Amino acid sequence: MWASHGADEDGAFAYNVVVLAAALALLTTPPDVDPIALHRLLRRCAESQTWGLVVWRDGKPIVERDNGPQPTCNLMSATKSITSLAVGLLIDQGRIPSVDTPVQKFFPKYVGKWKERVTVRHLLDHTSGIRTYADDPNAKDFPLNRVASALGAPVVTEPGTVFAYNNRAVDLLSGVVRRAAGMPLDEFVDKRIFKPLGISAYYWMRDPDGNPHGCAELFITPRDMAKIGQLMLDRGVWRGKRLLSEKYVVDATTMSKISDKEGTPCGWLWWICDPWFTIDDESMRSFEKAGLSDGQLQRLRPLIGGRWPSPRELGFDVMHVMGGADAEKNGLDKLGDLTDHVSNAPDYYDVTGYAALGWGGQMILVIPEDRIVAVRTCGSGFFDTKDVSKYEMGDFYRLVRALVRPK
Repeated sequence: MWASHGADEDGAFAYNVVVLAAALALLTTPPDVDPIALHRLLRRCAESQTWGLVVWRDGKPIVERDNGPQPTCNLMSATKSITSLAVGLLIDQGRIPSVDTPVQKFFPKYVGKWKERVTVRHLLDHTSGIRTYADDPNAKDFPLNRVASALGAPVVTEPGTVFAYNNRAVDLLSGVVRRAAGMPLDEFVDKRIFKPLGISAYYWMRDPDGNPHGCAELFITPRDMAKIGQLMLDRGVWRGKRLLSEKYVVDATTMSKISDKEGTPCGWLWWICDPWFTIDDESMRSFEKAGLSDGQLQRLRPLIGGRWPSPRELGFDVMHVMGGADAEKNGLDKLGDLTDHVSNAPDYYDVTGYAALGWGGQMILVIPEDRIVAVRTCGSGFFDTKDVSKYEMGDFYRLVRALVRPK
């Protein structure tokens, strides 16, 4: 187990638990896994109040720990990646002819400026142009009826031309799946994915119209999250039985051209690990020009030479070392867009994995090169929106990659 969550008086207990976990790791670590790297991962997970940690290699556990107060955790936006798999199944079955099928095929009344041109692909790769919840002046919060809201929302940019992270578009996918499958998204996923994987302890929130939220609100256990990661690692096969076509797995985990161009590597609702973002001496000079003090620069120095799979993870690490999300105290307001200050790694890495990511640190990470599936949950992260840096682990990818000893 991990230490208890966040109580200062339990600090000594927390430290002792981490030391004990590290000692056990040294005794039980497989020979091709670095026990010191495992200790670092366990320690960092304890610091960030991780609820659940599961790491499998070739389907065999390296570590499985769970300290969540509930057996399941809200995946938040990592739910999107499971919604993507439902679309893949329907394409495999021919119920959705292809990713380039217009949404209008399933909703004939979906007409208006650019609406007839919105395709399933656009919903999957965040290029639909549908007005996002965040940009909707009439939406103070998420609407009750998600699919109906998405159908009524205007398309504000030409489909396929702008990459914009879009919860509303993924909620519309829930409606597409229901029309194509003849049953709600959760029932279809349960029948075609969860039951074959042996997943039964889950809960998926629905809107009043009976549509599960496509973009979030799937509650599931860390070990069951790992099963989904293993299915992806084995390219759609689970224990010798094919559940999803290899083609869809490959296509969904390949960086789209537009997201690559935008510097936000993403496939079809799976984020691509493209670790070429780094902080070097030139970055530090850029931070200095941005107005950071000597003390603030000193906080950043431990990050020099690191590699991050995306600006998102880099940003969380910067927030963490700078002391939190309070811009007035730690100078984050002076950094502006982090990508203006970081560099491309001189020894450009190839793509080395993909992940389902959710607010607050929920993650299913798949690294095919090392045959690793790594899962992390941190339910506290989406309860405390003032300082998510306490819970997000921008270094999770790097710590997991360090587990496997170099050949």
